[in-house]
Amino acid sequence: LTSSKHINFAEVSPATSLFTPSRDSGIAIFGNINKLNLSGGIFYESDSTGTNIAPGNVHYTARIFYPFTFRKTTVHLGGSVRYNSLGKSSTVSYKAKVLPLEKIVDFDLQADYVTVYGVELALFYDKTWLNGEYFLNITKTLDDTNPTFKGFYVSGGRLFKGSKKYSPAKGIITGVEGENSVWELTLRFSTSNLNDGTIRGGTIDEYTLGLNWYYGKFKWQVNYTFVKLDSEGSGNGFIILWQLYK
Repeated sequence: LTSSKHINFAEVSPATSLFTPSRDSGIAIFGNINKLNLSGGIFYESDSTGTNIAPGNVHYTARIFYPFTFRKTTVHLGGSVRYNSLGKSSTVSYKAKVLPLEKIVDFDLQADYVTVYGVELALFYDKTWLNGEYFLNITKTLDDTNPTFKGFYVSGGRLFKGSKKYSPAKGIITGVEGENSVWELTLRFSTSNLNDGTIRGGTIDEYTLGLNWYYGKFKWQVNYTFVKLDSEGSGNGFIILWQLYK
């Protein structure tokens, strides 16, 4: 629901970083039937230059969403699926980093493929917005333990001026509009469960309170984050981000 340029917080939720790739390169096709939008693509895991860093690891993706409009209210409802064929590497990594605790989850599984199902929901009304995503991750491991992991986040915000920009064609948030100087208060809760059977990856609960200031082409973000990891205790701290976002 958000791109790296228009992210509502200084960093993505632990659930997002665990169950979605940090960077992919590939091709995608898009189409729509009235307001019903569909897309599909083939991608590979890459670095910032587009170089393939996991040869044989191919992601097949599909997404569908529909934006409903009721007077001043827009509701986004969508779903997605990603099939990750691991090829010769046969290794899938689960990593999530929340800055107050540095590296909080980092483990690998030997597997044939991974399937991730996602559900998206967002609401935009005047200066208020809410959005969330749910992830169901099924790993087909070489030892047939086949763990199922899950996680979700719910976030919201209130702008004191202007309004949130949403693209009904792309199904993503694309910044703010209406004023040259905009303040925004944000709140997020995220939880992830990486325990299933003999696999004990841990559980992560994260709470973030944020303040954003959009001025012209620039964005400043201050976040206070509290995170609890069942195997390593808890931590908290501030994150500050400055970004040229237009």
